[in-house]
Amino acid sequence: MKIRNGFVSNSSSSSFVVCKIGLDEFKINVVKNHIEYALKIAQDKNIKKQQYGYDIFGLWDEHDEWKYVESDHLILLYSDMDNFEISVFLNTMGIKGTYHYDEYLEEEEAQLIVHKLEENYEEFLPQKKI
Repeated sequence: MKIRNGFVSNSSSSSFVVCKIGLDEFKINVVKNHIEYALKIAQDKNIKKQQYGYDIFGLWDEHDEWKYVESDHLILLYSDMDNFEISVFLNTMGIKGTYHYDEYLEEEEAQLIVHKLEENYEEFLPQKKI
């Protein structure tokens, strides 16, 4: 169990990094507005909202959107409740990302992290298959 002064983290907190290099504007929009696009997919697949939410990409509802901050080359998505499985959704949409870590982030911390990660953004480039 993690213990932090002033805040007790739960295991649902996490962050996810997406490199914008190679993504067109549509895919960048999908990352930023993932709940909107997931709702469209659920509707297209005729998946109805149940008592606890939609059962696709985890069990979520419209309030489970991940927050994000971005730098020139990266988008850092972060959540304190990861009911919406962002990695599964992005993979379904053909967008590669990197899991970062399990820790609750405030927006200011997320801004600092994404700008620190920007210094080595090449590490987050999608690996091409040979």
